[in-house]
Amino acid sequence: MKKTLIALAVLAASGASFAQSTVTLSGYIGAGYQSDSSAVKGFAMTDSRIQLSGTEDLGGGLKASFVKQFRVNAAARGASDVVGEDSSLSLAGGFGTVSYAKTRGSTLLTNALLSGASLANDVWAGPLTRKSIDSVSFTLPAFNGITLGLGRAETHGTSDHNHSSGGEGTVQTNTFSAGYVAGPLSAGIAFKGNQGAGSSKNEMFASYDLGVARIAAAYEKTSTDTDSKTALGVSVPLGALKAGVSYVSFGQKTYADVGVQYALSKRTSVEVATGDYTDWANRSTRIRVLHNF
Repeated sequence: MKKTLIALAVLAASGASFAQSTVTLSGYIGAGYQSDSSAVKGFAMTDSRIQLSGTEDLGGGLKASFVKQFRVNAAARGASDVVGEDSSLSLAGGFGTVSYAKTRGSTLLTNALLSGASLANDVWAGPLTRKSIDSVSFTLPAFNGITLGLGRAETHGTSDHNHSSGGEGTVQTNTFSAGYVAGPLSAGIAFKGNQGAGSSKNEMFASYDLGVARIAAAYEKTSTDTDSKTALGVSVPLGALKAGVSYVSFGQKTYADVGVQYALSKRTSVEVATGDYTDWANRSTRIRVLHNF
């Protein structure tokens, strides 16, 4: 259960009051057994997250909000136990939403990863290649289920975590995106032009909730790559049990994983997941208990 702290400050001397601000603490922590072809097998505390998020009503239809995430190394004790991850600050109103974010680069391929599997050592890093970026974006209000957005992102080179604050990145990416949601159907497209790398990328996805199952597909093509990337996913709810499969292909390289989650309560579940590359040679299996708060 998320713990919400609501602070309402009142200036008694003048009778004026500040806008209401809400801050939410949430996250999860897991423990279990994991086996990875490139890591030690055995029991361990698994990946854990802490998130702070907040919203302030500024009046006149304006709202300010933020999100700050931290990755917790629950298996260790020491100075590097907590590492900062995604952060964002946004201002929203009738005009739309303006947002600044420091996060991992987005790809619409993730919309087709429906297995729900959580595996060790970020095994999706190979097929997704998501680097750390600084970005500014503007999104128009939804109209008849359609949203349109513009953005600019800056990234430094090769690593997911090596972009320090401040300074222009080595690659600047301009993005136009569009999304559509209508009942059980959701879809999106994105066009990205990389100035520093001299390349462009087209992305698209679609998903549909059949009731008995949710299915999704996504496609990505970068102008400098010979091969495109394709992702497929399916998720099937069975009461307290949910099972899913995700698959990504990139030329001769493929990755697939299977995940099963059983809810013991609204906050605690047992998860079993396994995944395997055909090219990156990184097979991973995990059985864990996960608690959300």
